[in-house]
Amino acid sequence: MPRMRPQVLQRQADEALHIVRSISAAVAEGRAADQELAAHFRTHRHFGSRDRRFFSAVIFAYFRWKGWVDAIAELPQALAAACWLSREAHHPPLACWAQLPAELPSTATLTDKAAALAAWQTLSRAPTPSELFPVWFSEEVLSGAEPESAARIAASFQERPPLWLRARVGHTPTISRLLNAAGFACTPDPRIPTAIRVEGSPSAEALRPILHRHAEIQDIASQLVGTTCAPRAGEQWWDVCAGAGGKTLHLLDLLGDSGFVCSSDVRSSALRELTRRIHAANFTRVATQVLSENPENWQIAEQFDGILIDAPCSGIGTWGRAPDARWRVAREDLLTHQSRQLAILNRASRQLKAGGRLIYAVCSLSQLETEQVIATFLKQSPDFSLNDAAPRAIYPDFGPGIGMWIASLRKT
Repeated sequence: MPRMRPQVLQRQADEALHIVRSISAAVAEGRAADQELAAHFRTHRHFGSRDRRFFSAVIFAYFRWKGWVDAIAELPQALAAACWLSREAHHPPLACWAQLPAELPSTATLTDKAAALAAWQTLSRAPTPSELFPVWFSEEVLSGAEPESAARIAASFQERPPLWLRARVGHTPTISRLLNAAGFACTPDPRIPTAIRVEGSPSAEALRPILHRHAEIQDIASQLVGTTCAPRAGEQWWDVCAGAGGKTLHLLDLLGDSGFVCSSDVRSSALRELTRRIHAANFTRVATQVLSENPENWQIAEQFDGILIDAPCSGIGTWGRAPDARWRVAREDLLTHQSRQLAILNRASRQLKAGGRLIYAVCSLSQLETEQVIATFLKQSPDFSLNDAAPRAIYPDFGPGIGMWIASLRKT
């Protein structure tokens, strides 16, 4: 690859600074960094693929390490440090901002990285893992964990998870063949054989022959929700907060040619995408329904053998993929979500048959949205109890992937 001219590198570096300042202001107002960056690219179509890769790397490295690098006075130095911590030091424009130290070893812990950053930037002290997150994070997510476990959990949010596919039953060999032919390695996970970890970043073109017919993009933690549901042949299920339908499609695949799934959401746009995916995967035993924002106004008459509530939440478990989200969530937001989650649980549970199963899941790990929600619901609903398996917290290092919390309940 030919060496880039210094003026080109400087132009890229200057543009990255401009983008970081603009998107930081948007994130402070509660807007998502990935959406802001996509909008910027749409209005600046002259950027090439190399520009976009560099700008994306800088943006997401910055928000991932913001709690540490904001201690550095000059923004260019801070961005260079964030990229170095994220192992993104190979981008040539970084040389316009700083002379980077030697690359950190892959085995470096957060403590190692903090010490190395403090030494390089001559900080007055090494930053702590808790500074990578909002002040309420330790109390809501890490409280009760042993120090070693707390450090492991914190570190798991600092890595971007790989791409995961969920293979349709019997299609794993075909998926491996197609991905290998496109130049991408993939590995079925021994814990969930239909979960396939894909190395690298396959393009839409590489994934097009695979998606829907053979597999769906679905994180391994999300796949655990479907396996926890474990729908039986002929059962009727309600996916209450279906969104674009990843879990609906999983339920349909597990049911095979029997049973039925009702998929609902308050967003008609999400259900339109779900309908597209249903048709692409050639499923028929499914119906969609748009719901009112107020659960008490839901018009659902059927009784179901199983109900899945993948409830709206703070999304703490997704912070590995969307590191800016940690700076957009306040503790008050957790209380708002908790109220909404209880309202959904109370209304949806009325449609469960006696002996039926209710699966509650959130891609959050806060106590307010998990243990406290289920404890309150069980106190208010004496005809429900936990199934034999205890609720499960899945931290991002499980996959690695997103974090999830799953509880399985039964109606007597």
